Amino acid sequence: MFAGWCLFQNVIGDLSLVAWMPDADTQPQKIPTTPRNHVAQPVVPSVPASLFLFADPPMGPLLSAALGIALGLGELSGPIDPASICTNPDLYTNRGGSSSGIELMRCQVLVVGNVEGAASNYVSGHHILADLIDADGVRAALRSVGITVEGTVSKDQRDRIVNVFGKGQVSLDGRVRGNRSTLLTDSDLNTRPARAVLGAVIASVVGDPAIYASAGWGYHQGPAGGGMVAVIAKA
Repeated sequence: MFAGWCLFQNVIGDLSLVAWMPDADTQPQKIPTTPRNHVAQPVVPSVPASLFLFADPPMGPLLSAALGIALGLGELSGPIDPASICTNPDLYTNRGGSSSGIELMRCQVLVVGNVEGAASNYVSGHHILADLIDADGVRAALRSVGITVEGTVSKDQRDRIVNVFGKGQVSLDGRVRGNRSTLLTDSDLNTRPARAVLGAVIASVVGDPAIYASAGWGYHQGPAGGGMVAVIAKA
């Protein structure tokens, strides 16, 4: 298994540094949520700055980065029309998640995957989630690293798991498997409740709450209303 860090300036720009990694299982990315008083120009040319700055929370950089992951890993071919950001649910990465924070002024990228001949004692795998309660998708991600699981992971198999990372999103219509939810209308918006839902589903399968779940404004990160799970395990 390998892990590599890189920095880049344009969130949907040249990601050739990681494009040679076709076996990457996950690419977590942390990017800036640019303060309004720090922006003189739109983050992406021809896209209004208001899209990036005045959404609640500001979503433009976050979602642009997700498309940058898809470009860098060869899941999508460019160029991508900037007007597709936040609007085209058919454009997404199956192997990456992005997060934004006001504490950063540059982007950070971590790539995790498998490579033949690696000296590491760890392996990684991933699988997409159809929605926030896709427990079978979590199990499929665990099986991709050789973890045997039908319901909840057994104690012996659980000892092999280093960590499980989940990324999910709320469907744009607020529904989960056809049923209306309050994930888009709750006073906390859709971030804390969505993270709680995804985290509980993953923890219930793993049998351990010590997992990582990020959910909410996860558009372009997995299929619409879904997401992905990545696993690092002992070989």
